[in-house]
Amino acid sequence: MTWRVRVRPEAELDLLIAAGWYEAQRRGLSADFLADLERLIASLAENALLYAGQFDDVRRAFAHRFPYAVYYKIVDNEVVVMSVLHAHRRRPP
Repeated sequence: MTWRVRVRPEAELDLLIAAGWYEAQRRGLSADFLADLERLIASLAENALLYAGQFDDVRRAFAHRFPYAVYYKIVDNEVVVMSVLHAHRRRPP
């Protein structure tokens, strides 16, 4: 089954903020970051059920090159990307 993938505005903002950080580290790195995450998000159209649920009905898929995870839900016939978060940050106590 092929799913329609929709990225919520909040997740797009997550991507833009992270890309800005990577660009500040090294010119051109943001393009690599965005390409990696866009590949992952696009792959959810074919492989949305591949990744296990983390809590309730939210699933998590990890990027290949960068330490980021895409959190998404399957709603009806659509994959809804909720957020894109750094995977190695410590949570506050």
